[in-house]
Amino acid sequence: MKENLKTILYIEDDTASLTLVRRILESYGHKVIGAPNAKEGIRKAEDYKPAIILMDINIPGMNGYELTTKLKSIYALSSIPIVALTSLSGDGEREMAIMAGCDGFISKPIDIEKFPNLVAQYLSGRRDDVDADKKSNYLREYSRRLVTRLEGKIDELSKAEKEWEDTFNAIADMVSIHDRNGRIIKANLSFYNRVGISPDKVIGQMCNRVFYNYDGMSNDFPCDRTIRSLKPVSVEVQNPHLGGVFLIRTYPIFDVKGEFMGFVHVAIDITEKKEMEEQVLQLEKLSEVGELVSSLAHELNNPITGILGYIEHLMDLDKSEDIEKGLKVIQGEAERSARIIRSLLDFSRKHSHEKVNVAVNNVIETVLTLKGHQMRNDSIKIIRDFKEPSPIVNGDFNQLQQVVLNIINNSHYAMCHHKQKGILTIKTLEDGASVLFIIEDDGMGIRKEDMKKIFEKFFTTKEVGKGTGLGLSISKKIITEHGGTIEVESEFEKGSRFIVKLPKA
Repeated sequence: MKENLKTILYIEDDTASLTLVRRILESYGHKVIGAPNAKEGIRKAEDYKPAIILMDINIPGMNGYELTTKLKSIYALSSIPIVALTSLSGDGEREMAIMAGCDGFISKPIDIEKFPNLVAQYLSGRRDDVDADKKSNYLREYSRRLVTRLEGKIDELSKAEKEWEDTFNAIADMVSIHDRNGRIIKANLSFYNRVGISPDKVIGQMCNRVFYNYDGMSNDFPCDRTIRSLKPVSVEVQNPHLGGVFLIRTYPIFDVKGEFMGFVHVAIDITEKKEMEEQVLQLEKLSEVGELVSSLAHELNNPITGILGYIEHLMDLDKSEDIEKGLKVIQGEAERSARIIRSLLDFSRKHSHEKVNVAVNNVIETVLTLKGHQMRNDSIKIIRDFKEPSPIVNGDFNQLQQVVLNIINNSHYAMCHHKQKGILTIKTLEDGASVLFIIEDDGMGIRKEDMKKIFEKFFTTKEVGKGTGLGLSISKKIITEHGGTIEVESEFEKGSRFIVKLPKA
């Protein structure tokens, strides 16, 4: 037998069986090629064109019956004898293997003495057959098994397809798959919802048309860049058509031969992220301004203190009545300046957020000291309706001061922006176990559709650069942490009223 060297392919996933067969047959001068599964078996059969194929029936992927049918359907392999080498020994298994296309059947465990001779017989042309009167029965049984297995495969594929579809549609980002020209083949639910077009009208459309509302190709768009370069592209795009800023990533798709088939287009909405980054920059600027204000207040405090000292000295000297009146005016203005500087220093200084008993009237007056001059210059009249003595709450003075300032700033802007003047009414009162302060303006008011959003982070109706959209959201957080509530009543173009309720100390 050594003179007739043959290449034998053995398709078997059990390493021990492969090793045994290889040792036996190679001792007779044959070359044994192993393959662990059906796919690898087909590839090696095409590469080596073996003299015979030995095959286990129970192998990964398609079983031995299906693989036999597949191998016999390939013209270049159709004449190669196939022998089932299997532990299946039930009634009809041999016949089933032959009806599937096998030329022979050898049972496991292998009889070491008989096995080489059996292989030699099949190499020499032996072909097993099934009795003619039984062929139709075994053929029907084989067909039945094949149909059952096919149905199982279809069910598996349907289940896998549904799982893939569900996963695809669960992705929050917009994902679409395109052919080599940029036409949409498939898109997920997020894509359809955002573009507002039904799937039947999207499929087949060009990427640029649907996503960017642009006909044709352009190097400005990542999909076209991927088509031209065959490389992934990642870029941020301002998209007026869909109303937002998107991080676009495109990934080329290649077939097994390395040919470009199309690409995946992923659009991640980063509008909120970009807005937050912008607001963070704005807050950093505000922080820098706060440090500058603190520094300037310290610098101004020294000359003001000197002025007050000289005034007191001059007041002790002999002087005319007119000069004394003038000095008193200067003294009053200098003291007012000193109070403003102290308020600025208190406001800009970092605090430990310690809660103590706080007089609500004092909190409001501190803010009015800072804002009063500016509001008078803007023709805004301030009306105080304070309960005396002042209601007391347990809280952080500086945080409550921040709340009052945020609300008054909004009212100030609403009045100036609406009619360049106005009336600001501030009221404090006690209601059972609660303390209320109410800030009311006759400014532009709040639109009905905006009422639900005014306490959201970064929401603002002010012009760009006029507000961060954080004031009221921060205010609500502070009041909530103090165990209170903040509400707003408003009528567009007539004014707004903010009502803050806190537990009485």
